Amino acid sequence: MSWHDPYKEDTTIYKVVLNHEEQYSIWPEYKENPLGWKEVGKVGLEAECLAYIKEVWTDTRPFSVVLKEPRSTGSSMSAKTQWGMSEADCSTIADHHFLALRGISLP
Repeated sequence: MSWHDPYKEDTTIYKVVLNHEEQYSIWPEYKENPLGWKEVGKVGLEAECLAYIKEVWTDTRPFSVVLKEPRSTGSSMSAKTQWGMSEADCSTIADHHFLALRGISLP
């Protein structure tokens, strides 16, 4: 017998979580966040949380890749080229973004 009864409605309340690469997932609300993931403020049933993710997660590439790869809008320029940033600037932005997601601000 399976631990999951397919005829029983899933009433688990989930929260939407985000990692430093701006990748979304859902996690049971009653559990502590997995290491490296931060709550984004959306809580609800699985379908509600997944609908939210579908709405907000429009570019599924990891954040570190977004800074370096050409945009999917047909532009052949990477974010660093488009915004005139050096490789060091991109790394700094990625580092600041990583820290900001953990609630750490730099002076």
